[in-house]
Amino acid sequence: MIRMRPQHVRTRLTLWYVGVLAGVLMLYVAGASTFLFFNLRGELDRNTIQDLETVEGLLNFAPDGTLRLGTGYKHEDEHEAGQERLMEVRDLNGALLYRNKRLGNWILGGSPASGEGK
Repeated sequence: MIRMRPQHVRTRLTLWYVGVLAGVLMLYVAGASTFLFFNLRGELDRNTIQDLETVEGLLNFAPDGTLRLGTGYKHEDEHEAGQERLMEVRDLNGALLYRNKRLGNWILGGSPASGEGK
């Protein structure tokens, strides 16, 4: 019968040290990954909120009642950063309020999901 337990104390200690070190490294990697995940998730949320607030501040109604993306200045209509992105704005019912020219015939989304935007 083959014995799986090493006979030498050096071998057993080495295997035990390797096992403890592997466990400590796994705990470190799990902790660092969790920290990084939540840190990046928070940064993504903050950037998304900041972008949304920026776009909300630049959206205004034209005299004909259509929604347009301005620059924040009275005499300029289209903001350069808004035109280089694919963007459309819909109300809570899914009606299209604004879409930039770069989208063409593409559709980014349909009606919002229940509870979205509230």
